[in-house]
Amino acid sequence: MTFEIAKNGIPKCEIVIGKNSELPERFAALELQKYLERITGGQFSVRGAREKRKSTSNRKLPSIVIGSTSDSRSRKRNEDDSFSITKVREGLVISGNSPRATLFGVYWLIQKLGR
Repeated sequence: MTFEIAKNGIPKCEIVIGKNSELPERFAALELQKYLERITGGQFSVRGAREKRKSTSNRKLPSIVIGSTSDSRSRKRNEDDSFSITKVREGLVISGNSPRATLFGVYWLIQKLGR
């Protein structure tokens, strides 16, 4: 499966900061926005998970969610900096074992896209 981030300088997704996000995750969302704009030439929006979704015409934009989207903190708090990037029905979720690990996941994705 593919996930289209932008086409001809027009964003095809938005960046969403997960519920209960911590400072490194909010920073990760802004870093992703900055580098996606440099890579694609588009202007990406960043919103909180509780904010209303943006739409183009009658379609909802897919999302790149940074951090957990659940209200409960089910993440294991340990020294492991592992992260996952998961394709879900409405976009991608980048999450890690810690907020720092989530930031590492965002930087990994940026590096892959910038090649």
